[in-house]
Amino acid sequence: MADATGPLVVLTREPGDNESLARQLEALGVASRQVPCLATELVRPPAWPRPPFSALTFSSRRGVRGVVEQRLWPQLQRLAPRALVAAVGPATARALEEAGIAVSLVAASGDGAGLGRQLAELLPAASRVLAVGGNLHAGGLDRVLGEAGYRLERLQVYRNIEPPIPRLEPFALAGVLVASPSAAGRLLDRNPWMRAATFFTIGATTRRALEERGVADIVTIGADSRRWAVLMARVLLGREVLEDT
Repeated sequence: MADATGPLVVLTREPGDNESLARQLEALGVASRQVPCLATELVRPPAWPRPPFSALTFSSRRGVRGVVEQRLWPQLQRLAPRALVAAVGPATARALEEAGIAVSLVAASGDGAGLGRQLAELLPAASRVLAVGGNLHAGGLDRVLGEAGYRLERLQVYRNIEPPIPRLEPFALAGVLVASPSAAGRLLDRNPWMRAATFFTIGATTRRALEERGVADIVTIGADSRRWAVLMARVLLGREVLEDT
């Protein structure tokens, strides 16, 4: 943890995802406390849908990890040999590209509904779309594609596990980083007093979830995790912080 006199931010991602960010924040004079609100485990699909599909969508880096670490990509290619590969945002697209999977489309809005609208502009009528991800999803992609006459099917490659989240006595809290609607909901259900802090989020879907739960001060810092520490420090410290180049 950084100097106790500096602002304190709560990090809610899985511990392995928090550690690098915590070190970067500490170097900038921002303290952090980990309160993990999300855990996941990989699962092999219990059944595979019949081909073909016109598009494959990925809504998170965890979905990419589930495909890569379980070596499912060859099977997906057989299901959809000429399909568009679409990502909900830049971080997911980067994970796909690092795995050697070419990305055809990245949602400009950073959410499932926006991805669905972009796909509807490109795909032939009544196309089948396979969404690769976990057991939880916001529903925007389903709604938009369904209304446009497309058929969306899902392939689960990981599942969310709810970790034990403590009820914390109020403390001097400046900010909270949440990267998913489920993490936001779990944290605030257990600690509603945290609504008064500045919440940092990466995209529109989580931002809406926070607004629905009464959070007023929300800063969207985008999907590029390499810049999060600097962007958060600028807000919390109230001054310019230089980025490494």
